[in-house]
Amino acid sequence: MRSPLFLLDGMVLFPRTVLPLQIIEDRYIKMTDFILTQDPINQMFLLGPQQTSTLKTQISTLCQLTHVTPMKNGYSIVVKALHPVKLLTVDSHTYEFSMADFKSLEERTVLTFEDKQRLLDSLHTLQIKIPKEHKFQNISAEDSLAYLCTYLPINTELKVNLLAELDLKSRMEALLKIIESEPFFKLLNHQDHLVFLHKYN
Repeated sequence: MRSPLFLLDGMVLFPRTVLPLQIIEDRYIKMTDFILTQDPINQMFLLGPQQTSTLKTQISTLCQLTHVTPMKNGYSIVVKALHPVKLLTVDSHTYEFSMADFKSLEERTVLTFEDKQRLLDSLHTLQIKIPKEHKFQNISAEDSLAYLCTYLPINTELKVNLLAELDLKSRMEALLKIIESEPFFKLLNHQDHLVFLHKYN
């Protein structure tokens, strides 16, 4: 399979998460124009961190456009992450943006209520308190894991490793190990807490 490749520095998007983007760089405006020529069900692209361009990182995420708003200088878009993929080749010459051949990867296992509670407990470890009425309280364990992996300030290499772990139980254990071993509470100031919580409202 082949799809446009959007390289975004430091961004590793996990399945089931949603991301708003402002498209103002010329090559990505052209990429969006290209995507919009496809049938709505096929308006997809690959999103990966910047180093993907050299295939040092071979894991990316297939995303679907869910909202597109034209602007004077580009587009405002919202994308939903579908599933991880393995990049096979990257073509940076045929178009003014990159295209990539890829193989779809399938996540495994279902998480439980107890798993969700462990993830909530991990936020308490980070001194992040989630109000009872907050949306994060009501999403599934799988969605909770995806959002934590996407938005916690974990370095890109570790996030790529988490995305490459297709067994969700193993991915959760790996994330909890990172949280327990890294001094995240020093990285997360009050503003970080607000930014993190805002992503679920």
